[in-house]
Amino acid sequence: MRRPVARAAALAAVPLLLAAAGCSDTGRMDHGTVFADNRREITVKPGQTFSLHWKLSVVPGNDWKAVPPTADPSVVSFIGEDRIAGDQSHSGDGGNLYLVFRAGTKGSTKLALDNCFTCTGALKDTYHSPRTYAVTVG
Repeated sequence: MRRPVARAAALAAVPLLLAAAGCSDTGRMDHGTVFADNRREITVKPGQTFSLHWKLSVVPGNDWKAVPPTADPSVVSFIGEDRIAGDQSHSGDGGNLYLVFRAGTKGSTKLALDNCFTCTGALKDTYHSPRTYAVTVG
């Protein structure tokens, strides 16, 4: 009888351990208005929270980062990244990725992102998938 109680206690501690380890598989961020990753033009209001969303597969190359030229920080600022784990019962489900931003003052800017196998180190040039988004705050 003690084993099920111990197992339940251990499973209950897993989210706390992941949070303490800095794991971003939380799903706790406010994503605001969600735009699909293939939407290249985004229009939002000043102060609005918005995000770009990717449905991920279980493959390398899901390391989306902002790259130069950087967006005008008075128009759009990066809030954070939220990765939500996939359904482990479905092979290949890598979960969801949300890059969350906040709109600033009225204006427009370009938001350049790159998906690289690893954005640093010896492998940084092995795989890239650059994308540019036009963000208008009005």
